Amino acid sequence: MRNTETGQEPQTNSTLTDKATHTPLQPYRTVTPYKTKDGSIIRELMHPALQGNQAQSLAEAIIHAGKRTLLHQHHKTEELYHVTAGRGLMTLGDEHFAVKVGDTVLIPPGVPHRIEAAGFRALHILCCCSPAYSHDDTELLEDETHIDSAEEEVTYIQAKEKKLNNPAPKKQPKLFISKGADAKALRKKLGLNQADFWGRIMVTQSGGSRYESGREMPEPVAMLVHLTYGSEKQALALLEHLRGQIGKSASSQ
Repeated sequence: MRNTETGQEPQTNSTLTDKATHTPLQPYRTVTPYKTKDGSIIRELMHPALQGNQAQSLAEAIIHAGKRTLLHQHHKTEELYHVTAGRGLMTLGDEHFAVKVGDTVLIPPGVPHRIEAAGFRALHILCCCSPAYSHDDTELLEDETHIDSAEEEVTYIQAKEKKLNNPAPKKQPKLFISKGADAKALRKKLGLNQADFWGRIMVTQSGGSRYESGREMPEPVAMLVHLTYGSEKQALALLEHLRGQIGKSASSQ
């Protein structure tokens, strides 16, 4: 399921060099999808020409709903398809059968094959080749006149992933206590004196008394009241928000 007519080697988001560097880890997000002649969208996840492994290659193929790949065969390579999302219709030699998530298909060398995305979802497949995929080993058995351009699909996938990788920031949960008068009412409801109530959040009795008398309560103090005296659900929601802010700060540095 690769570009077999342009002479392109398997690619990622970086330009290939004559000598591949051994790379044991290939982060998914760094692999750029590209259009192939058979109509699928490919990510080369691991290939000798890129990462320096030797015996096999692994790629992800995406076929959008209603689309199919071109009929083709590999002369030397044995290939495995493993479905990770969606449903499909597989042509393997003279056989035709349905595939779904979790199914694995063995494609022996020299057997014509193609696959179509069924239903309303894109079909995602992991493609493992041994020996590693080579466009010189792949023969197209039909022309590409019926295959629509996948450029818009590539753009769609990249935009979707950008949104997933950079989600809109979540709003801070509303603090259930934000005013000193409300804190005073809560303290009396709990039956605590000022020293006990404010001492639990490391605020002096005199400081707490001033908040109860009308002085504006700083947001960090209100957060401590929320974490200490709010429900477990309220406390966890605020804690998750605060820790998420730390993660964003770290990733931006």
